[in-house]
Amino acid sequence: MNYQTLKYRVKTIEFWTLLLLFLAGSYFLAQALGMPFEMRRTIGPGFIPTIVLVGLLSCTLVALVRFLTNPHHKIYTNFPEGSEDDTTFKTLTTALNTQNGHRFTLSSHTGLGSFSALSVIKRSHPDISVLAASSRATQVNAELAAKEHLRGFTPLTLLYFDAFVLAVRLGTTTSNETLGQLKIGYDNLLDDTVFLETLRQHPELSRPFEKQWQPMEIEALRVALAEGKIDAVLAARSGLEESLQANELTVLEAFDGTTSGKSGLIYGDWAALFVPDDQANEARQQNTLRLEKAFGSPAFTAQLQHVQVPWHSSNSEYAQTLLGALADQGARGIAVKAQAARGRAYAIPITLLAIALFPFLMNIVGFIFTSILVTSLIMALLRAELSVTGLIKIGVINVVIAVSTYMVFYHVFSIPLPLGSIW
Repeated sequence: MNYQTLKYRVKTIEFWTLLLLFLAGSYFLAQALGMPFEMRRTIGPGFIPTIVLVGLLSCTLVALVRFLTNPHHKIYTNFPEGSEDDTTFKTLTTALNTQNGHRFTLSSHTGLGSFSALSVIKRSHPDISVLAASSRATQVNAELAAKEHLRGFTPLTLLYFDAFVLAVRLGTTTSNETLGQLKIGYDNLLDDTVFLETLRQHPELSRPFEKQWQPMEIEALRVALAEGKIDAVLAARSGLEESLQANELTVLEAFDGTTSGKSGLIYGDWAALFVPDDQANEARQQNTLRLEKAFGSPAFTAQLQHVQVPWHSSNSEYAQTLLGALADQGARGIAVKAQAARGRAYAIPITLLAIALFPFLMNIVGFIFTSILVTSLIMALLRAELSVTGLIKIGVINVVIAVSTYMVFYHVFSIPLPLGSIW
């Protein structure tokens, strides 16, 4: 590890958290060792306080040294834990680590703002950092996500591009004169995109927006199409693949950036690997070569048989061109705004209320239960998306923290925290 890498690591929140824990533990250990033996017995049986503090300090010191001297390179990801993207990328990382050279470790950051993978990697050394990001895991649409991720970063490869398509039911008349009469259902995630705003202004789609365009969830789109409530659908190709394979739909236009279409637009969900612009050419070339070999590995090829969105390796120039076109389209002067985080608004008032009621709840249901509830809500609030696996991990972590805290207060400091009045 060189000096430049060390400089980046001492600026991270992980380093300062471990350092503060070590300093706090050292202070309490010094206080315990400064007490007479008989006095130490009054705050715990025998030398338990000293033994516990020495054990905690030793673990903290080991963690601090390992953090500073870790030779592995990091891949920061924003894929929701347990998702198809997460599982597939972990298989790709395993294939990368079977090759000669430095090892990669995954660092998952599914939060928003300062907790996002895009924000965290900016505080890491460029030569040992890679960013794996999906537009579906961000708070904004695919256009704005491409613009944000191209600022200060260069795409190493495009992992996938799930292009949106405009498709009609088989047998639907689609002449230029009738296009404006179609009832089109579209994926509601397209709201506030330049793509949709531009498409609906197309001369051949001339009916009032509210009458012709209907936002729906992807499942509702399939049902509405089958029941004849809409004539056409605008959604990601992967979500319509089954109907397309069964010849139930006909594609009028694919917005993939390569197929020449009437609108000249491009849109789709994407995932890509990025490296910082400041990364050395040698490190970038090495990462590119290892990535090409990993894509051709038997384990990763087998994993691709189980994915809905086809993954593929592309060169850096192609990824730059496609994402650049998507980002440029999003800056055409039509005002758009970030989408609100979906499915998490309830956590904000509940968490604030739980914090305010912590002392009262602690006396009623006990410290352990209250601590698990409040800390779980806070951790859930910091995650962009929740999965069953993520919820289980949050629960296990907070149970361990709450029980350990109670045991330390009871056995080390002889302070029994409330167990609740209702039990």
